[in-house]
Amino acid sequence: SASEIGKYVCTEIPNSEIDPLLYSIVKANMIHGPCGSLNIKETPRGQDGYPKYKRRSLDAGGFSVNVNSVDLDNRWVVPYNPVLLRTFNAHINVEITSSVKSIK
Repeated sequence: SASEIGKYVCTEIPNSEIDPLLYSIVKANMIHGPCGSLNIKETPRGQDGYPKYKRRSLDAGGFSVNVNSVDLDNRWVVPYNPVLLRTFNAHINVEITSSVKSIK
């Protein structure tokens, strides 16, 4: 379910005042160009078994980050697991799959 996926995978910029460490790690390692639909309101599954992750827009309570003098929002965040990011401080793309077709 969407709530279960949200326990393990995040696709949003954290609040810099509540979690400055995670904010700085996401800013440094997990910001890329967007792919597919941007700022969707829930996490449905696609036909290929990959979920389409919830990404709140700024109007819906999402946060932004400034990278190279450009303000970027949740559309630019690569899916990540906060525990893994805090542990390894590296780019770690985390995806949930439910089909053997999605394993590469």
